[in-house]
Amino acid sequence: MKTARALICFLLAGLAFAAPPRPRKIVLIAGPKSHGPGAHEYLKSVKLLKVLLDRSPNAGPVTTEVYFNSWPEHPETLDTADTVVIISEGQPGDNNPPVPYMIHERMKMLEKQMQRGCGIVTIHYTTFITYAYVDQILEWQGGYYEWKGPPERRSAIKTLETDVKLGVPQHPISNGLHDFKLKDEYYYKLRFRPNDPRLKPILQVPALSDDLEQQIVAWAVERQGGGRGFSTTTGHYFENWKNDSYRKLMLNAILWTSGADVPPGGVESTYVDEQAVDQALMVNSIPALVVTSDPKRGAYIVSALNSETPRFQVKIADSLERENLSRYKLILLTESHPGDKAHLIRYRKHGGGVALVHISPGTANESSGVYRIRIAADHPITHNVAAFETTDRLATGSLDASDTRVLATAQLKDGGKEQPVAFVSERSRSRIFQTTLGGNAAGLQNPGTMQLIRYGSLWAAENK
Repeated sequence: MKTARALICFLLAGLAFAAPPRPRKIVLIAGPKSHGPGAHEYLKSVKLLKVLLDRSPNAGPVTTEVYFNSWPEHPETLDTADTVVIISEGQPGDNNPPVPYMIHERMKMLEKQMQRGCGIVTIHYTTFITYAYVDQILEWQGGYYEWKGPPERRSAIKTLETDVKLGVPQHPISNGLHDFKLKDEYYYKLRFRPNDPRLKPILQVPALSDDLEQQIVAWAVERQGGGRGFSTTTGHYFENWKNDSYRKLMLNAILWTSGADVPPGGVESTYVDEQAVDQALMVNSIPALVVTSDPKRGAYIVSALNSETPRFQVKIADSLERENLSRYKLILLTESHPGDKAHLIRYRKHGGGVALVHISPGTANESSGVYRIRIAADHPITHNVAAFETTDRLATGSLDASDTRVLATAQLKDGGKEQPVAFVSERSRSRIFQTTLGGNAAGLQNPGTMQLIRYGSLWAAENK
C-alpha cells in the first residue's frame, strides 16, 4: 500500500512540475498588394493572422511577427522562427519578376532555416514558383502551380463556390474540421513530386476533376530529419477569413508547421474586422486629421495610411474649422476650402506635417485615364515603391516651386507628356507631401498609390 501511494505521489509531482509547452515563433511575411480590393489581400491577411493567433484561447504559447514588402528588414529574425508564413505575388511567366522570396540571398537564408527544421507555409499566388528553385520547393513544400511546359501538363484555375473535402481527416491539420463549402479561385492539377510518400492531401475539391490528385488544393509534407511544409492554392478572397472552417484550417496548418500540437478540436478563433485589427496592432501612434466631405474617400485614405503596421490614429472631419490642430502630427487634406490656408500656416509654424491628396499644385484641372507611374527620385518615401500602373483621375497643374522635389511622374499608357504626380517640400519647419493621384475610388485603392500616401504621410508626420 505504501509503495502504491508513493508511486501515485511521484506521478502527481511529475505532472505538477511538467514543463509548459515551448512558445512557438511564427513569422508572417506579406508581399506588396497588386490586385483590387477584396482579392490577394496579402497585407490585411498577415495582420489578421497575427491577431487571430495572438488572441486564440487554445493555440498555446505563440509569438508572432509581421513583415511587409516581401521580406524582414532584419532577416536574422528567421534564425529563431519555428515557421515562416508567406503570402505574396507569384511568377506567372518567364518575363515576370521572380517570386519575392525566391531570389538568391533570400533562398540561402530560407535553406538555412529549412535545414534546422523550420516550417514553411505558402498561400495562393505564392505557389506560382520561380523555376530555378523547383527542387527546393518540392523538398520543402511538396508541390507547386505548373505554369510551364505543354498545355496538357499545366495547372489550371477555376472560380467556384463548392464543397471542399478533407483529404486526410485524421491529420492534425484536419482537427475540429468537417467538409465545408467555400467560394474561391482554385488552382488545381498541380505538380507534385511523383509517388511522394510524404504528401498528405489536406483539402480536395471534387468539382474540379475526377482525378483525385488533380482535386488537391491544400497539402502538407513532413520532411525527413524534421521540418514541415503546408501549401494551399486557396486564399484569393479576403472574405473567406470570415468562414469559421477555413480560418480553422489555416490556423491549424500554421500551428502544425511550427511543430506544436494542434488542439483536438482545432485552433479556436473569432474573426476580427479591419478596424479592430489596426487598433490591436497600433504602435507609436500618430494622431492625424483627415479632412474630406466624402466618408468613402475618408475610409480609403485611412486604409492606405494603416495598410502596413498601423501607425495613424485618425479623426475624419469635413473642414479644419472647430478643430484644435495642435493635437495632430499630420493633417491630410483631400480637398481645399477658402479658410484652410490661414489655419495651415499657423499649424506649419509649429512643425506640423501636411499631406495633400488629389490636390493640384497650381490651377486645378483634371484628366482621367490609365497611367504609368514612374518613380523619379530616391527618397525615404519611395524606397519600397516600384513603378506601377493605375486607372485614375489626376489633378493637374503647373509646378514651379523651386523648393519642391518631384518623387514620381505619370504618363498616359497611350503616350503623351510626363507630369509630376508626387512631390515633397520642407517649409517653416514643416514637411509637406503632395500627390495629384487618388481622384477616384480605383485610384485611391491602387496599391502603389496607397504606398505613396502611407509613406508620404509618415515622412511628413515624423518631422514633428
